[in-house]
Amino acid sequence: MTCQGCEARREWMIKHARQAKERMQRVLMSLGIGTKQSVDSIDQPDGADQQRAERTDQ
Repeated sequence: MTCQGCEARREWMIKHARQAKERMQRVLMSLGIGTKQSVDSIDQPDGADQQRAERTDQ
């Protein structure tokens, strides 16, 4: 079981990581570096990051 503080921190990190990725995409698009599809392909998860972010109640 995780404590409420740990859970809140995990949720905060996920939220801010998502916001940072969206901000990076907007900047790259504004610079004309690529299409949204090419920007999305920059950060394709390999599963390891998601596994670390998932809750473990063991």
